[in-house]
Amino acid sequence: MADIDARRDRAIEGVQSELKRGEAIQAQLQKKRAGLLREAEFYQKRAMPAALAAAIRDVDSEIATQGLVIDSKRKDIESIRNRYEQDRTRYIALTEARNSPPNSR
Repeated sequence: MADIDARRDRAIEGVQSELKRGEAIQAQLQKKRAGLLREAEFYQKRAMPAALAAAIRDVDSEIATQGLVIDSKRKDIESIRNRYEQDRTRYIALTEARNSPPNSR
């Protein structure tokens, strides 16, 4: 059973590193967005430059996309946990069946 747990942990570890990378990217995008919004404050009473408006839209789109990636990675982790829990349950059932005495007739 330790083998099952070790394989599960390795599988989760890989996805968690991707999740952390995605969260770091999202944090950077949030900082970039905050900077763009600070810059946009200067244009409250006049038209915002098209490039700034486009940059804000782009970063919002990237943040949304990164959010989907993060959600996907979290679901992947849950799926891995469920799959290995099923493996553990099957392993226990098989080893108990093998170790139980045969039925006498």
